[in-house]
Amino acid sequence: MTSVSPTSPAGVQAPPSRKTLRKVAFASFAGTTIEFYDFFIYGTAAALVFNKVFFPSLGAAAGTALALATFASPSATTSARKGGSTTVSGKLMSWGAGSAW
Repeated sequence: MTSVSPTSPAGVQAPPSRKTLRKVAFASFAGTTIEFYDFFIYGTAAALVFNKVFFPSLGAAAGTALALATFASPSATTSARKGGSTTVSGKLMSWGAGSAW
């Protein structure tokens, strides 16, 4: 919701309040932290677990290389990130975070 002061021209928005800026900064920090944790966990699993689970017929080096290739694949990571962000943002909106904007 935007507010326009009576003395400002029509359509000019007032600068955001400190409270709003703090919410944006905290949300950015939280999102970056979660994203880092997501990539850290997936990278660790790709290096230690995925080669044994998804490529058991290959050698250890080849299985690890293919597992890390799935981690580095832009299409796989992009689709996973889009799906996760859609799910999380939908849940947050249902909790009322959308009212902050």
